[in-house]
Amino acid sequence: MYQAYFMVHKDKPVEASIEHASVVVVAERQRSKGGFLKPVERIDYIAKLYYPIFLSKIGDNNYLVVDAIPLFAKEFDVKKIPEVEPFLQDLENATTLESFLGVLERYSNHFDEFASIEKEQLSGIFPLEWMEDVHDFFQNLTRVEEGITTLD
Repeated sequence: MYQAYFMVHKDKPVEASIEHASVVVVAERQRSKGGFLKPVERIDYIAKLYYPIFLSKIGDNNYLVVDAIPLFAKEFDVKKIPEVEPFLQDLENATTLESFLGVLERYSNHFDEFASIEKEQLSGIFPLEWMEDVHDFFQNLTRVEEGITTLD
């Protein structure tokens, strides 16, 4: 399992305390301080969430990113071949060499063209345009020990 760090400085991950402090500063900056008839906003908690993403390196610099919570889907055109069953049935029914050759002749062009083109959806594939934005993010992956996370 690999972990990509949220904040990196000079190709090294920043310490967790600096990361936490930076997030608190941004949250505090965006928090409403109140004013004329406007109540003061209060930050009750800040949570760091880990999103389940699986990635596979393809070649030197390409990645296939799979979203384990399939929010994204990619649509593909899938070419469907003609039905095979009639061909197989006719082959089984051919009892002589002449009838067998006749079946082959009859079906010689049967599989030259696709029967149809259907849309198929593959869930969990990140959009390509997003990959261009986060490509550098994957350069900073760090291998972490696999196992069940426990809270102390």
